[in-house]
Amino acid sequence: MQYGFRTKTGDEKIDNVLLSLQGKERSRFIREALSFYIDYKDIIKNMQNDISDIKQALIELKKDSKNEHKLRLINVFGHKKN
Repeated sequence: MQYGFRTKTGDEKIDNVLLSLQGKERSRFIREALSFYIDYKDIIKNMQNDISDIKQALIELKKDSKNEHKLRLINVFGHKKN
């Protein structure tokens, strides 16, 4: 089967890559890019979600760590230190 498509205004990165390729090389690139997207899009999305969860956990851990340090100061000195 044969397919064609047009790039839109703002697709300069796509245009630059495709313009640097010739005929069969361009077709092979597009086919491989689409195959990669189809095969790995869910894995990449899961990785993005995992990274987001890790970032949030680190933020919470930092908050807890700061609060734990403040609580230790309160316990040692009997009052809150700033």
